[in-house]
Amino acid sequence: GLSAIALARTAGAATITAFDVVDARCEVALSCGADSAHNPKTLSANGTSPADLVLETTKGAGADLQLECAGAALTTLPEIERCFAPGGTMIYLGRTGERAPVMLDILVSGAASIVGSRGHAGQGCFPRIIRLLEEDRLPIAPMITARRPFSDALEAVEQSCSRVDGKILLVYR
Repeated sequence: GLSAIALARTAGAATITAFDVVDARCEVALSCGADSAHNPKTLSANGTSPADLVLETTKGAGADLQLECAGAALTTLPEIERCFAPGGTMIYLGRTGERAPVMLDILVSGAASIVGSRGHAGQGCFPRIIRLLEEDRLPIAPMITARRPFSDALEAVEQSCSRVDGKILLVYR
């Protein structure tokens, strides 16, 4: 998700709205280029939803491009369906072993589409990313929120399970 935000910003996205159920990760999303970041649980407590917020932000037009990076399709797909722009696209990057229903009429009537994608799969992806990094056009530093010595690799994995950090960098010394 954080990489998708950075790539969207680099590609010139007009507005990037991010959602995460961990407030600390919302802050990381902002540092990676999101214009706003919201916790759906907080929104719900205030009587709104992610789809409501997207529709408000887009003045009712909906989102042209939505990325599902959480692997929480049961929760996210209904929200995404509610705020598709006509001809909108949802890219599914998240992974889950669960089945999720899709309202096909929304795809047909809105000429919308869902695309599955793996960021590391072919089409020269790695050389392009490396070039963006070499040219300092892809801001990845903000997503590294912790650094640990390589000897602490197991502790770093445990730390990652808290789902608070962006990326934890292991440093060999």
